[in-house]
Amino acid sequence: AKSIFRNLKIPAALDLIPFNKEKISFLGLKCLTKAPLAGIKLADFKEIVPDFSIAVACIVRQEEVIFPSGDLYIMPDDEVYFMVENKYVKRTLELFGHEKNTARKLVIFGGGRKQGMTFAQLLEEADFEGEVSFIEKNPKEAQMLAEKLEDVLVINGDGLSEDILQEVQISSADITVALSEDD
Repeated sequence: AKSIFRNLKIPAALDLIPFNKEKISFLGLKCLTKAPLAGIKLADFKEIVPDFSIAVACIVRQEEVIFPSGDLYIMPDDEVYFMVENKYVKRTLELFGHEKNTARKLVIFGGGRKQGMTFAQLLEEADFEGEVSFIEKNPKEAQMLAEKLEDVLVINGDGLSEDILQEVQISSADITVALSEDD
C-alpha cells in the first residue's frame, strides 16, 4: 500500500524508489516531445539546471539500455532513470515535460482488507486532494469503508460491471489501483 501511495504523488514516474528517509528518489521518467531537456546533451545539464543535480543511471531508448556518457543526448520518448533530491522532483518533472505531477482522480478496486484500509488511511493522513472512489464487492467491507472514510465514494458492487465503471467515471481516472483478491 505504501509503494502504491508513493506513486500517486508522481503518476508520471515509470519507477520510484525512495532513499535516505525519502530525501532522495530514484526515478524513471519518459522524456516528452516538448520537454525542456529533449535534445539536450547530458554534459550541458548544468547550464539548464544550475541549482541542482540529476544523476542519470541509464536511458532506455527503443528498448535498448544505454549507460550514459556526457556526450549522450536526451531524446523524446527516452525513458530516463536517475537520482534526484525530493525537493527538486516537481522541477524535474517539468524539465521532462510533465506538467501535471499529482493524481487528481483515483479509483480503487477492493479495499475492505487490511491493505485497502492502510491505503485509505495513508490518503487521509496525507490530505490527498483528489477524488477517490472505492469499488468493493463485499457488502460488509464496503459498509466498513463507507463508515470509516470521509469524502470518499464507496460503491458496493463488481468492479467489472460497466454500470459501476461508468458511475465512477473510470475513463477520467488518473490512476486505478487493484487491491482486491482478484487483482
